[in-house]
Amino acid sequence: MNRGLRLVILAAALMSVVDLVWAESAARLAGYLYLSPEPGAPYVSTHTRYVLVRFANVTPMEVTNLTTSFITVTGAISGPHSGVTHVASDGRTVIFTMPLDFSQNELVTVKLNPQLSGGASGRLTTYEYQFMITAPILGSLTGGGFSYQMPVRNAMAPAAIMPNGVSVPSDFPNVVITINSNP
Repeated sequence: MNRGLRLVILAAALMSVVDLVWAESAARLAGYLYLSPEPGAPYVSTHTRYVLVRFANVTPMEVTNLTTSFITVTGAISGPHSGVTHVASDGRTVIFTMPLDFSQNELVTVKLNPQLSGGASGRLTTYEYQFMITAPILGSLTGGGFSYQMPVRNAMAPAAIMPNGVSVPSDFPNVVITINSNP
């Protein structure tokens, strides 16, 4: 088997694994193709005013409570956020627009509670997710995902003197600046 054919087979296998992982996500299993802000998103702006939802196999017109109780957004600090729901010009994306900002370091919960018409073409179930405003999502910095320790300075180490006579700590980085006078 030549190398090119092996690469094509490997690429196809990897793409099927990626598709399988994506297809089995909780949101996808509930019938949601796209959510924004994403479930578990950290560092979302306090000025976020939109929740976007796209269904995998249902049209927005098949959701009977689309403009009333389909989307609820609640901030842990700022409380419930009222909003207006409408369908985007593409006819597939649902936009929930909120008039107020969130608070700093706030956990926000989005609940999707669809009620489908009798002749709905697909499946769509209740789904709840959270995202974090201006901070990491709770628990994301533990469990080996990220750790940082401040370097310990030796208090007894002598200070260094820079060429310009300025005294700096002994562990101060040496920076060399090169000026190109002939660009």
